[in-house]
Amino acid sequence: MNPNKPKCLFVAVLITAFAACSTVPGSASQVTKNKTESTNTTAEIEALYYKGEYETALLKLFKLRETSPSGRLAPDLENLSGLSCLGLKHPKEALIHFKKAVENENNTRLKAYYLYNLATAQLKAEQLEDAQKTIKIIDPSMLDTENKHKLSQLKTLIQPPAPLPPQSPPPSNYNIDISVNKNIVGVLLPTKGKFAKFGNRVILGIQMALRVFNLSEPASQITLVIEDSGEEPEHAIAALNKLVLKYHALAVIGPLLSKGIEQVRERAQELGVPMISLAKYMGKPMGPKVSSSEYFIDAGLSLKTQIEELAKYAVHKLGLRKFAILTPGDKTGAEARSHFWNTIEAEGGVIVGVDSYSTTETDFRQSVDKLSGLYYLEARQRELDDLAKERETNKIRKRTRKTEQFFNLKPVVDYEAVFIADSAKTSGQILPTFAYRDVEGIKFLGTSLWNSPDLPSRAQNSAEQAIFVDFLTPDTASTSSNNFNVKFKDTFGQEPFFLEAIAYDASRILESAMTNGGFDEITIGSRKDLLEKLKTVRNFSGLNGQVSYHNGTFHRNLRVLTVQNGQIITVP
Repeated sequence: MNPNKPKCLFVAVLITAFAACSTVPGSASQVTKNKTESTNTTAEIEALYYKGEYETALLKLFKLRETSPSGRLAPDLENLSGLSCLGLKHPKEALIHFKKAVENENNTRLKAYYLYNLATAQLKAEQLEDAQKTIKIIDPSMLDTENKHKLSQLKTLIQPPAPLPPQSPPPSNYNIDISVNKNIVGVLLPTKGKFAKFGNRVILGIQMALRVFNLSEPASQITLVIEDSGEEPEHAIAALNKLVLKYHALAVIGPLLSKGIEQVRERAQELGVPMISLAKYMGKPMGPKVSSSEYFIDAGLSLKTQIEELAKYAVHKLGLRKFAILTPGDKTGAEARSHFWNTIEAEGGVIVGVDSYSTTETDFRQSVDKLSGLYYLEARQRELDDLAKERETNKIRKRTRKTEQFFNLKPVVDYEAVFIADSAKTSGQILPTFAYRDVEGIKFLGTSLWNSPDLPSRAQNSAEQAIFVDFLTPDTASTSSNNFNVKFKDTFGQEPFFLEAIAYDASRILESAMTNGGFDEITIGSRKDLLEKLKTVRNFSGLNGQVSYHNGTFHRNLRVLTVQNGQIITVP
């Protein structure tokens, strides 16, 4: 399928509707023939559209129009004409077809989809007022779950921000533009490209928190303005500037991606806008331009937070002191290694071995051997000589299962646990390698990535009693978490994951701060006021425990998990 095809639009090809615009039939056999030809032609045109062959599709549609007695097409084919015009970036021509589709469609459900496409074309044609009128007459109940979500995003793009209220905000050391609209929240997430699926999941969590589709509760008064963060820092910074300087957002939810997060964080500080980050990676310390990063709040399940909790548990609850570290040789692996090493030493433990491997590696024997004294054999030459003497004494010439002990050195295991910072899939391959190399009796430690059936499935018995952390667990889910799961599935027709849950909690915290709900009574007249209010968050009831602000982070209760009899459970 052509990746440039407009994915947010609705295609409906109804064969029965098409039959109504066929040529006038003669005999009964001619009727059957005409219907068959109509069906084949319609399917062919739809296939051309999905392949991105818009010009060819339009040509065939034009020929169909010429053969129609009235020179008209059925509503579904007018809709397909409009979509093809949009594919060719001709929105003004597209909206003509969508108008015809709407005018001639009697099915209220299909009409809602055609109206959605019409509003999209009007927006692309820069007919903003017309798009606003069209969007108001769309009945969301006529759309399926996925398209309700798309309708909400379209409303965000079409509805202009409310006019700025008269205000005299206090001077700020950071704000470049002190204008602020206290009802606007910016959303900076990937909405296009390969990471769009993750950004869209976060948007669902935000919409759930603000009750966008929940008719039983009053909707939030917050207006969301969504901007694509892109995949490069320059794109994200440009989008952030737009949210603050054009739309005057009071705060921003995002980013989600770790790439360029230092630059985004620094720009947020310069703009003086509170950003609630959902990224796992918080970046390196601030550069010389900005001395602090107080406007950037970590609300995600960051590596730093996970690893600090894991390391403290390993030292103080498990009584472990000596650790090895095994990580992929990329940026995330380096960050994980640094956090674990620093925390272990701060808590009184010691790191006795470290190694990294290529992100494309599939055989981890070398890494295990390096940690266990089986790789640099020249350092154990004396032991090798002793083995040679024993073989000579016992007249052992062949290497068999019985004589293996006279050829192989035993591993030197001077660590009690090994921290592996990788996915459940990769870690599921690494764990059994230790047993294969005769390394036994150690603890395996990991992050929330291990909270997946892939770990026990791949590692089998080697995963038993492994220790890792997460904040959402199936066996200890709170009542609020269960309610969230049920409502989310009812609303969007899919199960929520940790991204939606984290976004949900962050959005609720932000809304409460903006509306004085459950916080210190700080009147919000500026972004700085909102920031000070967010810093007062204490014991906020999140989906799976309480959330509190501390030193730039929304700390949440993490659960310690393990594997028992092949099942992931919470450690008692």
